[in-house]
Amino acid sequence: MCGCPLTEGGLWDVADYEVAARVETPEGEVRTVPLRYAGTPNRFAGAVPVTVQGRYDITIWAHNASTGNTGAAKYGVNVP
Repeated sequence: MCGCPLTEGGLWDVADYEVAARVETPEGEVRTVPLRYAGTPNRFAGAVPVTVQGRYDITIWAHNASTGNTGAAKYGVNVP
């Protein structure tokens, strides 16, 4: 997306967006974890249970259903 600030009650109101993390575990299991607004522009939080060591591939995405605007970013995290 454009990088505009998602905030409560702002021009890009967090209430208009679904934000989640798609987590792929080292075993190949895929989980979707909803993320909640963390009180600071563009900051969202959620808990991802870590059950084994290895690489976790995490895709964070935000979607506005009324406009279709969607953005995503992918990260890899190695758990020792």
